[in-house]
Amino acid sequence: MDFVDDNKLYRIHAVFDPSDDHTYSSENIKVHIVSTDICLRDNYESCAKRLDSMMIGLNKSNYIMELEKLRSLPIDSIFNYGIKANKEYLNLLEHTLRVLNPSILSVNRIEELKNAFVIKMADKSIIIQDGKMINDSLLSSGTKAGLDIASIVSSIKLGTHSLYYCDEKFSYVYSDIEIGFLSLMINELKPNSQLFYTTHNLDILDLPLPKHSFNFLKKDDQCISVINAADYLKKNTDSLRNAVDNDFFQLHLDWMK
Repeated sequence: MDFVDDNKLYRIHAVFDPSDDHTYSSENIKVHIVSTDICLRDNYESCAKRLDSMMIGLNKSNYIMELEKLRSLPIDSIFNYGIKANKEYLNLLEHTLRVLNPSILSVNRIEELKNAFVIKMADKSIIIQDGKMINDSLLSSGTKAGLDIASIVSSIKLGTHSLYYCDEKFSYVYSDIEIGFLSLMINELKPNSQLFYTTHNLDILDLPLPKHSFNFLKKDDQCISVINAADYLKKNTDSLRNAVDNDFFQLHLDWMK
């Protein structure tokens, strides 16, 4: 995994060796972490090439000591975007949920309760408190994902993090709606920030994104490998669709401006 933080490009390369008896220890885990400064005229390819040269010859490692290299990074918080008790977030949450479910009339804050909101529909209301729906069985899976989607979009708009991770939040949402939200995230992504986005929606391949943005997980003989689209995609997305038998892919978007 490559990611950006504080004008550096980091690479975490992890290998988990198989175990015949399905028991694992530190001997089965190999982790290497390298980094390089992002210079003024650098792009992803130039930085990645330097990381490739740094990875040559790295075999054995103490994964605990390697992970110590990340101690200064806010890894614990990068996937926790939270609920914001302000008017701007509430407005974004309402628009997000109404796009996903047109039957929603409004989203309002409950003044008597801390971090609490109410989703109002024609014949029912759903309470949200501390980021969780009290009676979530009344909403579809796609609408429930709207809470996480709104939090991620809000964080990207505010630039609260340098690394964002959106993992299959649109599994129950129409393809064109997913593409619309992803386009919004990309447009709002700040300089030197990254968005990791996983999906099964191959229509996203039609977005005008750099070919190194796409990575695929390919299963072959019970082994799952990561396929870089840059090795397959030359002129158009059809060549990639035909070359890689996949059911899942990840977008890795670098905004190193």
